[in-house]
Amino acid sequence: PRGWMTNVLVLACSASFVLTYLLGDFNQTAIACGFIPARVADPSIFHMVDGAPDWAVPVWLTPISSLLVHGGWLHIIFDMAFLFVCGRFAEHVFGPWLTLAIFLLGAYGAAIVQWAVGPGEMAPVMGTAGAISALIGVNALLYSNQKVKALGPLSANMVRIIWLAAAWIALNIMLEIAVGAPRGLFGFGNSGTGTSVGGFIAGLLLTRPMLHLRFGRVKAVS
Repeated sequence: PRGWMTNVLVLACSASFVLTYLLGDFNQTAIACGFIPARVADPSIFHMVDGAPDWAVPVWLTPISSLLVHGGWLHIIFDMAFLFVCGRFAEHVFGPWLTLAIFLLGAYGAAIVQWAVGPGEMAPVMGTAGAISALIGVNALLYSNQKVKALGPLSANMVRIIWLAAAWIALNIMLEIAVGAPRGLFGFGNSGTGTSVGGFIAGLLLTRPMLHLRFGRVKAVS
């Protein structure tokens, strides 16, 4: 499917990476624009990070600015490939502006979970993994063919969300074990896995409200 907003996001993220690469100030840009969980409680702690520049994006905007910073060529290529595919499928259903909203809200959901599992972390989290995970969550809920039933007070839609979220968390933990990432709270390491999980859950939770905004009253996704 076509998707001009997806194209714009891919071009914006790619262009910012290339510009940062050509200017040769990657480390300072990552510190200034990346999401640093410890800054939530104490924004001034930014100046304690080794190599911190004289400027920094306000901490409440860093979930967005961190989308424009990537750790290397493999990082940007991998992220943009997923964004190109997942974004187009989401945009096919939601249109450009709601797709952009899911992408940006997914970035904040990712940052919240990353902060929750490592509130004192000083390493900047960067890249679009969390925002893309929101799009993956949306697509997983929209295009899954698995039939589920209500479980007690939980609706069939909520049961599906819980199962998909649990599967995504398990997958990310197994990937961390496979690459030998250090373990952290709830099994998450310090490699930003919390962003992938947070973004995915945000996507699952945003699906039905966004469908309502797009099409009016909708039946539960089941």
